[in-house]
Amino acid sequence: MKDFTFDVDRMIDTLTPNTKLIFIANPNNPTGTMIAHSEAERLLNAMPEKCLLVMDEAYYEYVERTTIPGP
Repeated sequence: MKDFTFDVDRMIDTLTPNTKLIFIANPNNPTGTMIAHSEAERLLNAMPEKCLLVMDEAYYEYVERTTIPGP
C-alpha cells in the first residue's frame, strides 16, 4: 500500500507468470480507501492470463462518493 491505498504500479511490477490470485478489499477496511475503476482495469490488463482478481466489496454501501478519483 502507498498512502493507505493500493499501489497498483507496485502490484503490476510484482506480477509473474506464476501469479494465480490477487485479492483486493474495495473499499478497504479499515482505511475506507477505494481503487479507481481505471486502476482496476490497468491491473486486469497486466495480469497473467490464468490469474484471478477477487474484489471484496462487502462495505460498498458505506461509500458516499459517486465517483472515485483516478490517475
